[in-house]
Amino acid sequence: FQKRYIHSAMIALCLFVAYINRISLSVAIVSMTDKNSSNENFYEFDWNEREKGILLSSFSWGYVLTQIPAGQMAQFFSPKLLLGLTNFISTLLAAISPAASYIGGWQLLSAIRVIEGICQGFIPALIFKMASNWCPPSERSRLLGVSLSGAAGATITLPVFGILAQSGAGWPSIFYVSAILNLLWTITWVWIGADSPVTHKTISSEEKNYIQTSLMSCTDFGRKLKTPWKNIFTSVPFWALLLTQMCDGFGRTLLVNELPSFINGVLKVGIVANGFLTGSPYYLMWLFIFPSCWLADYLQKNEILSKCAIRKLWTTICMSTSSLLILLLGFCANEIIPFMIILIISIILHAFLFSSYLITPLDLAPNYSGVLNSLTNTAENIAGIFAPIIAGIIIDNPNSMDQWWAVFGIVACISVAGNVIYLIFGSTDLQKWNSPE
Repeated sequence: FQKRYIHSAMIALCLFVAYINRISLSVAIVSMTDKNSSNENFYEFDWNEREKGILLSSFSWGYVLTQIPAGQMAQFFSPKLLLGLTNFISTLLAAISPAASYIGGWQLLSAIRVIEGICQGFIPALIFKMASNWCPPSERSRLLGVSLSGAAGATITLPVFGILAQSGAGWPSIFYVSAILNLLWTITWVWIGADSPVTHKTISSEEKNYIQTSLMSCTDFGRKLKTPWKNIFTSVPFWALLLTQMCDGFGRTLLVNELPSFINGVLKVGIVANGFLTGSPYYLMWLFIFPSCWLADYLQKNEILSKCAIRKLWTTICMSTSSLLILLLGFCANEIIPFMIILIISIILHAFLFSSYLITPLDLAPNYSGVLNSLTNTAENIAGIFAPIIAGIIIDNPNSMDQWWAVFGIVACISVAGNVIYLIFGSTDLQKWNSPE
């Protein structure tokens, strides 16, 4: 097997197991606070809604905090080492989470989740930094796109968590299984991972030369480069990318968080069917990521479309087309089949995200792609924090279709605005400041 494909698969698995760790509490907390919902033989915590809200949000506090520092550290330290170390720490914290809950209650568990967020905040920047060394331009969409798909694929584990909570091992097993999977990944990563083809121990000379030759004009292998902050913050394409990612992150976060409430309030669907209706479109989206990434590379390699045209077309599909379809849900609120058809199509179109603006940091400045991603990812997560707050302000009656239409209208407007910004000001041209003087 080609080592660059193995590297891409390892990164996808990294995001897969890391995201399992991230979402494990959202399922476990149901059983932790209501033993009747799963195995009744395990302790039930008397946590109120405010305390549960703090617990569920605590991961995000740490996650946002380390994005930018991680981008800087990736410039001067081994991304392989940082990724393995932070994931190992996160693994240990997941393993002690059940004991911490008994000993220190929600306060200690919240502190652990903050530290887990700090550790996982390193992941995006490190992935982009290594991608600048591993992804030939002609294969960039599928290699990086497939790598980033790991988090989306982790949603398939949600039903498994429910089964674990009802098993003889109870809700603690959710944390233990998460820890075991992350530990297995860490051990494998230490064994076969590498910062670049240059440092890989078993890569063939032919593949190494191919990757290095293809990246020769845009990547400085092994050099520790000082970040050109002034050039970055005065770059129009960078600001277009940041604003686009903020707009898209706001819309996607609002949709993920509020869709179950919409299905419950408007369609009057029970919790089991609600979980299926909410989750099944995302499973299908994950399957469509792979052909959409391959198609992007095919169109570019055969010069059917330019790289810039592909990024902008894919961005339009996943942002404008998808969000406008969401508006149609209001016309079929009483018809479950048309509703599901529109919902599935809308979410499947998000598969184009993984070859759209999302990988533009690697196009603009491969040497600083980790730094750029840390900045845009921070902006996206901050925007995502406000999404459920705004929805809560608008919706005081979850059964009101008019109020939901207002929310979906805001999503559509913000998504289209971000798309337009990228269409006008976005670029995939290699920036002059990518190469130090």
